[in-house]
Amino acid sequence: MFWKEGACNMEPSLSPEKLQALAKYLDLLRTFTRGSLSAHLFEQEYLVAFKNEKILFGGTIYYILNELFGDVDEYCSDPAIRDEDDIDDEELLKRARVALERLEAICSGG
Repeated sequence: MFWKEGACNMEPSLSPEKLQALAKYLDLLRTFTRGSLSAHLFEQEYLVAFKNEKILFGGTIYYILNELFGDVDEYCSDPAIRDEDDIDDEELLKRARVALERLEAICSGG
């Protein structure tokens, strides 16, 4: 897992429990952005993870995860019912990449 590799050690406010919880999101985002998970499955897994999260992240990490939750909520996999307020697979992937980059920057101290 990501947190065991020490890449998030630059964030001193993260306890081992928070690092482990954050690793779950980083792993999910990496799997999706590398193309190993469809947008539809990412949507399902992210919603379950976020809604059932027991760890209380603060500050920037919470903001990023919550913003991505909103993006996932805007996602509609079916083009036949997608409206102007919904996003498609490509836009969800784009937003997930941004979230991943931002979280990795926090972990690397950047």
